[in-house]
Amino acid sequence: MGDTDDDPLSRLEVIDGATYGTGETVSLDGRHFRRCAFLGCTVMYGGGLIVLDDCTFDNVKPLFGGPAAFTIGLLEVMGLTDISAFVSIRPVVH
Repeated sequence: MGDTDDDPLSRLEVIDGATYGTGETVSLDGRHFRRCAFLGCTVMYGGGLIVLDDCTFDNVKPLFGGPAAFTIGLLEVMGLTDISAFVSIRPVVH
C-alpha cells in the first residue's frame, strides 16, 4: 500500500463532533466532518473534496461557488433541475 501522503483524503482537515447553528456559515471544501450537526446554518460548497461521516442536517441553506456553482448552472440550463427557489449561488471566497 502507498504512503498516506498519496491519499487526498489524508490531507483533509478533520472536524469531529462540532455543532453549527443558525447564523453560522460553514465552508465544506477540504474538510472531513465526523459526527457533526448542521442545524439551521449555511453550508458553502465550491466543488472541492469533502467527507461527511455520520453527520446530521436540519434546515440548512446551501450556497454553491466555484466549480459547484457552474455545475448547478449547467443542470438548470439543461432543464434537469430547478433549484433557484431554494439555493443562492455566489462565489465562495477562501
